[in-house]
Amino acid sequence: MPDVWNGDRDPEDLTDLIATSFSRDRLEREKFSVLASLYHKSESEDLTRCLQSILEQTMLPAQVVIVLDGPVHQNVHKVLDSFSPRLPLMIVSLKRNQGLGRALAAGMESCVHELVARVDTDDVSVSDRFEKQVLFLLARPEVSVVGGVMRENYIQGNLLICRDRPGAPTGCDMKKWAQKRNPLNHPTVMFRKSAIDLVGGYMDCPFFEDYYLWVRLIASSAKIANLDAVLVETHITEDFFSRRGGLDYVRAERAFLKRLYELKLFGVRQIIVWIGLRMPLRVMPIALRKIIYIKLLRN
Repeated sequence: MPDVWNGDRDPEDLTDLIATSFSRDRLEREKFSVLASLYHKSESEDLTRCLQSILEQTMLPAQVVIVLDGPVHQNVHKVLDSFSPRLPLMIVSLKRNQGLGRALAAGMESCVHELVARVDTDDVSVSDRFEKQVLFLLARPEVSVVGGVMRENYIQGNLLICRDRPGAPTGCDMKKWAQKRNPLNHPTVMFRKSAIDLVGGYMDCPFFEDYYLWVRLIASSAKIANLDAVLVETHITEDFFSRRGGLDYVRAERAFLKRLYELKLFGVRQIIVWIGLRMPLRVMPIALRKIIYIKLLRN
């Protein structure tokens, strides 16, 4: 076995060391599931790129669970049909849209393997993402979730702007980090299903389904890690900025803060600081919100 990881060394630095501890045969025998969700706004072109990136992985999943959260466009069905001979797809169909939290909870029930990789269907996974994460979780049985860096691509005028968004540094105080921002980039994570089930799994918490899951894990003393490597690339559209504001988002954020308070992760002081820093962002014009996200929050 490789050296014991105590949080002082970056997980990415251990990649070669970990790889030497497991034969290729042992690695290929480690089966894992992929979990994704689609809904009526999902684009067939995005789904094609997402599934193609899964197909081109250096380590292929044994199961790809895709939840149809209510009716989806016919072109989405055509893409799924075209990939079904090449990927082990399992389609879970919900009669009506129930929201991401409930959709992922339904998908988790169909995941048959202990290791599960979350994938957003409008993102692209880099070719060795799954292999890196499986290797890490094999070597680090005490870690429940491992994420990584998310590369965000923005179009601004005629320019393509790329920002790398890391998760919380491995070994930091995750509780303190989670009081300020999300410790994991949701589309980059791979987790142990048993650990997720232990804290109740995905729940209905609009706009904050993943954040709420991670804070429950942290409250249960589960260990979280992030690789210092780009695992996923995403294209940021105008919809990204519009969805992070407005009255619906403010109401959802208020409900989320209430849950954090009930978990004793937040006290009154943390809630006041959160509201003071974030609420102005929610009610400002979309164009100004976009500038702040790109220039300040994503640096």
